Amino acid sequence: MKQQKMPSCRNFVEDVTKERFHELCIYFLIDISDTDLLERGTSFSCMDGRLCLEFEWLPFECLDKAYLYPQFIKKKIYKLPESLQLIQEYN
Repeated sequence: MKQQKMPSCRNFVEDVTKERFHELCIYFLIDISDTDLLERGTSFSCMDGRLCLEFEWLPFECLDKAYLYPQFIKKKIYKLPESLQLIQEYN
């Protein structure tokens, strides 16, 4: 599976609970052509220990209105960087 580094993000406030914390994320662009991810439908879930993770494929034209975090990804996805970038968000 090929992958390309995308922006990293530091986030300091959770938007729903307003809990303050420091989060560091690294995002990767990956090639899923040799996987079964698209065969699972437009949404699917999987377990991570006792936590159920929900995934949904979104059309690019819906990203702007979607509940999607970090918010910068809604615009950065259209022009991916060639190298690692550090983006800080203070909500």
